[in-house]
Amino acid sequence: MAPKLSSDLFSQVVNSGPGSFLAKQLGIPQPPPLRRYRVGDPPLDGSLLIGGEGRVVEPLRTALDRDYEVVSANLGGRWADLFGGLVFDATGITAPTGLKALHQFFAPLLRNLGACGRVVVVGTTPEAAASPDERIAQRALEGFTRSLGKELRRGATAQLVYLSRTPNQRQPAWSRRCGSSCRRNRHTLMAKCFTSEQPMPHPGRLGPPARRQSRGGDRRCPRHRRDDRRGVGPRRSPSGRD
Repeated sequence: MAPKLSSDLFSQVVNSGPGSFLAKQLGIPQPPPLRRYRVGDPPLDGSLLIGGEGRVVEPLRTALDRDYEVVSANLGGRWADLFGGLVFDATGITAPTGLKALHQFFAPLLRNLGACGRVVVVGTTPEAAASPDERIAQRALEGFTRSLGKELRRGATAQLVYLSRTPNQRQPAWSRRCGSSCRRNRHTLMAKCFTSEQPMPHPGRLGPPARRQSRGGDRRCPRHRRDDRRGVGPRRSPSGRD
């Protein structure tokens, strides 16, 4: 059985000079080289543009200004530059008619999105909407993000982040790691908050250690586990019957 090539090695081969020629002749797909974040590198390969008129647009600019080159307006012809990321705050959309603001923001900017760029749409959890119209509009963000992700090229990804209405002074985890983290394209996240003092992963570690359940270990229901140290297993009555 032939050994399997890693995705990075395959990308390097088909994007090289001879490999690119053969790939075009044989019809082999040529995946773009993905940007790998390393400690000390900038989170994004370019500036970050934040748009929208929702309730978290200003907190986002304040929180992200420390780690990203945030651009919030068309100053000095910045529309001609390549952006490393685009963030749109859609929490202020309370009716389906307001969804046109998404198209007005993203349509002229997708051509200016750099390779391996990040696109994030921030919305309100539909279950926490104040009216049926707002619930419909916020639910429609998922379909828009999935369609937008299909239009992205050169390794760019699009995610939808739902936030609750509860005001919280802590910043969401994704807000500072959306550039350096590699997430699936067209993915919906229910953001959880954490403090700015949250420790970052150790160098060389991709993330926090996986739990035992995610590694395919013991999957018994928690109510069937013993509280003592004699092992893990279902409880049994003294008579030997369940």
